[in-house]
Amino acid sequence: MTSPSLVSLYLHIPFCHKICPYCGFYKLKWRAESEQGFVDALLQEIAYYRTLLKDLTVATVFFGGGTPSAISPASFERIFDALKTSFVFADELEMTVEMNPERVAPELLSVLKRYGVNRLSLGVQSLDTAELGFLGREHDHNQVKNTVSLLYDNGFDRLNFDLIFALPGSTVHSVRRSLDDMMTLSPVHISTYALTIEEGTPFERKRVNKADQDNEYRQYQFIRRYLAANGFIQYEVSAFAKPGHICRHNMNYWRFGDYVGLGPGAFSYFKDRRYTNPRSLQAYLRDPLASAKQALSGPSLDRETTLKEYIIFNLRLINGMLISEVDGRFNIAFMALYSRPVTKLMDLGLLTVKSGRLKATIKGLYVLDEILTEFV
Repeated sequence: MTSPSLVSLYLHIPFCHKICPYCGFYKLKWRAESEQGFVDALLQEIAYYRTLLKDLTVATVFFGGGTPSAISPASFERIFDALKTSFVFADELEMTVEMNPERVAPELLSVLKRYGVNRLSLGVQSLDTAELGFLGREHDHNQVKNTVSLLYDNGFDRLNFDLIFALPGSTVHSVRRSLDDMMTLSPVHISTYALTIEEGTPFERKRVNKADQDNEYRQYQFIRRYLAANGFIQYEVSAFAKPGHICRHNMNYWRFGDYVGLGPGAFSYFKDRRYTNPRSLQAYLRDPLASAKQALSGPSLDRETTLKEYIIFNLRLINGMLISEVDGRFNIAFMALYSRPVTKLMDLGLLTVKSGRLKATIKGLYVLDEILTEFV
């Protein structure tokens, strides 16, 4: 997926029917008039990239948010038609759409199926009633079960479930209950996230406290063991997949492949430049091309920044970083250049070197952010 001839597309749909108190992503309450203007601007941005991507093949497409399924089937059709006429897609295209379990219309599923969506990501988060209430979610266990049945009936069998752990008052036992219930619905991918109190969210304003660090670590260890026992392979710090179902889109991020982000707040790494669209629908509507034009006419990332980002991203992967690969890519002797932080982190039991790969230990994965500060 890191071939220079391949690229990924991320489309940020910034609308939600309800704003969850923990979410730090850019989003706003859905309104019909906002949807129309947003789609018009998004089509302008797609058209702008048509020439820039003409020699590339799109390998993955990911609709995130927000809640992509908040927009109408007709808007999805407009977006899909623009993508189809603008870009060349790989024969084995992976196309993912995020959605919430409580709002899945058969009409939308029909459109998604017709345009080749082959992977759906459900914001389940928990299957514990009290935890769902705390998180501000609108679904319950029965709605998740009914929605999953509807998805299977409509030919969607590559399902990811999101799981949030380390909630205040949560325990290994409450996490087990959610996972037990999830396993009865046969997802092929699980994405796990420890609750974080994001700046500017209602949780931050209310000074909500997550589970303590020891409890969080116990839950993380349990999740790893539980999912391994149920046939899932951990391939990234927060991602677990049944064999053959790794999310290729996310792997492209961590393996430093090119990707283009469309929509307000979307990130891009393209032509050795990293840039972000404004986290404001109003600013995006005024000029959906402003960030890309500015970034792509300016300097590329310097070698030192690129090297540090490459290290940081690759250490998120369970297989870690192939040392010979980074040596060849950047013309360095990595182990000599970073001997001090590597030795320090190995002595602390956070990193290991085996078969030419530098990777985080289980303990290191849990404190990955602290490890990465040693390389910046």
